[in-house]
Amino acid sequence: MKYLLVGMLLTYSNPAIAGPQFSNLKKGEKAPFDGRLLNNEAISKLIVENRLKLEQCDVQIDYQVKKAKAEEKYKYDLLTAKCEAADERLNDIIEIRNDRIKELQKQIKPSRSNWWFVGGFAAGVATSIGIFRTVK
Repeated sequence: MKYLLVGMLLTYSNPAIAGPQFSNLKKGEKAPFDGRLLNNEAISKLIVENRLKLEQCDVQIDYQVKKAKAEEKYKYDLLTAKCEAADERLNDIIEIRNDRIKELQKQIKPSRSNWWFVGGFAAGVATSIGIFRTVK
């Protein structure tokens, strides 16, 4: 493992070390600290992987946001459709009610109770006059 070079500290650091350390080494030099040694290809791979993870995270966030927007738009459209259906139903009920009222108004005939009263009065007067003339 002679070709392993120090690039950056990737694993848990010693509490005495304040943070990640980086040191460029030449072949044959000793590392100035404990840790993992990486060559340039490994560092490049880590950088690319981190960028890839960032891109994947951005894609996942974008997907979740679009999914949430689509779900909310679906719910909104569903409520709008229900509201419009209820409005149409109520308008149809009102139209049916108005048609029924018009039909019933056509069927109403004027009250002829006054004619019965007048006819009864006239018949009574005529009967009374007939009786008085007969008796006299």
